[in-house]
Amino acid sequence: MPVKLKTQRELTMEKINPDEPIPKSVFVLDNLIHLHANYMPPGKHYFYFVKEEGTIILSPKYQIVRFKSTNVLLNQVTVRPRVFDFDAVNVVRGGDDEQEIFLKDKSVFRDFKDDTKMYLRKCFDQDILYTKIQRTVKGEAEHTLEDIKELLFKHFVKINNIFLYYIGISTYPTIGLNDFTSWANKCDMVDGKWINLAALDRILITTNVALHGLINSAERDLNRYEFLEIIVRIAIAKYKESGVCETTP
Repeated sequence: MPVKLKTQRELTMEKINPDEPIPKSVFVLDNLIHLHANYMPPGKHYFYFVKEEGTIILSPKYQIVRFKSTNVLLNQVTVRPRVFDFDAVNVVRGGDDEQEIFLKDKSVFRDFKDDTKMYLRKCFDQDILYTKIQRTVKGEAEHTLEDIKELLFKHFVKINNIFLYYIGISTYPTIGLNDFTSWANKCDMVDGKWINLAALDRILITTNVALHGLINSAERDLNRYEFLEIIVRIAIAKYKESGVCETTP
């Protein structure tokens, strides 16, 4: 299913009189278009195509509508809710009773490799190398950084699951600003005293500063290693700088 593509350009389609027919100049034949699979919730969804990161075009194969009573034209697709249950592939029969079971080896997830502690540790150590956590504890006891790392790894499975959930509903493969703010509020990180929305925004900006040269530090979203770092920065602001705790860990 085609989905809206990311672009830094604004949607600057020429304004069209509602009483005039849609000109053919906004149509394009569906050739050489990259398709991306994605799960979409039920409802109406709007999208457009970007040709070679330049011209914004629409497809005649999908309904073309005006976006929310404006003069901007977009493609629209309607996703209908599923009203039936899928038949179970594997059923265990025992007398008159039937029980549905999940067999990974016979599912589309058969090639998925379960995370092991060794693999998670390797991922964690790589994430830590990209962070600036060591700068947050500069001047403190030598064991402070190692204590923070071990505490983070102790909860790394939960942290990673939270991250995976939020990138799934946010700007995959990162967590966007709004979704991170929503998560911080749900976790009572924003208390209005030591951390308000302005302070949270400053912490996010500081976290986004990249020293490894791999991504643009101006991006206002969080990769997994930045998610680890911002948790540490919020903890320092909320507990150490407030005087609640004397030490960072």
